[in-house]
Amino acid sequence: SLAPLHLAAWRGLDDVVERLLSCGASVDVFAGAPYGKLTFLLLAIVKGNISTATLLLANGASPNLLHEDNPFSTTLHLVCILGHTDLVKPLMATASVQADPSKLLECYAWWGVSDEPAILKLLVEEGAGFYNGLVDRLRSRQKYQSLLALLHTKEYRNTITSQGQGPAIARQFLRSVNLSELDTEIADQIIRQLFDLSIDTDLCADPDFTLEPLLSPLDFPDMLKLLPIFLERGMDVNRGTNIRTGYLSGEDLPDSYPGGSLLYQASTYTKYRYKEDSAAQLGVVRLLLQHGAHIDAQTKGNCL
Repeated sequence: SLAPLHLAAWRGLDDVVERLLSCGASVDVFAGAPYGKLTFLLLAIVKGNISTATLLLANGASPNLLHEDNPFSTTLHLVCILGHTDLVKPLMATASVQADPSKLLECYAWWGVSDEPAILKLLVEEGAGFYNGLVDRLRSRQKYQSLLALLHTKEYRNTITSQGQGPAIARQFLRSVNLSELDTEIADQIIRQLFDLSIDTDLCADPDFTLEPLLSPLDFPDMLKLLPIFLERGMDVNRGTNIRTGYLSGEDLPDSYPGGSLLYQASTYTKYRYKEDSAAQLGVVRLLLQHGAHIDAQTKGNCL
């Protein structure tokens, strides 16, 4: 039930595809049972054969319906999900594709299998709107490069600042994110962008602002890189925490440390600490002291 062109598209044999088309093969034949509505273009896209897909489009392949009962029913939706950036623009330019850029952005944020910031940028350029929870959705899917690209777009910044949503979005992100999942340079940029979106709101002084998800379970080198962002914003270094700081080599961390100030948490000594981690730990302690951390009896006992 598969035509030769189906197999050529699946294997990415561009020369065979071109020869079959030149010999009169139809470019939009569906595969028969049991394969359902499999077109040559669909097979090329699923297989990631971008040059083959481009060749089929140039020869008039329909990029439209895959399954009529599927709301995300075009090959353009599939391209966004699979992260084939090179095909987004050609498909967007095809008049026969009826796809809302906002729905495509939602589709990418929910089901995209990889982090492709270029796709997000293209969809925003095409007029995609921003739905509530987009930042949180990108975070939960660990699309941090796309999240950073979103925060850099003028369209998103204008929308969020005009609606006064910056502080709420920043607060929700900072409550939910596990910074140990992403590169510290990316984390630094994302947090600074979120703080900028909050304009004059002092998030770090907010009673609802919590340190636990921000610095836990980071090791000290990462903490030393990220802590200045919050200190610059007036974070209360003497606020109580339950932060899990650092790591032990060869041993598992306990479920939680007892509550205490950030300085208390940063002052724990263990013989398992790596040398570079010990140096970063001293850097964190020094930074906290420079910003007014109190050395209470609990902290002294911890250090000793």
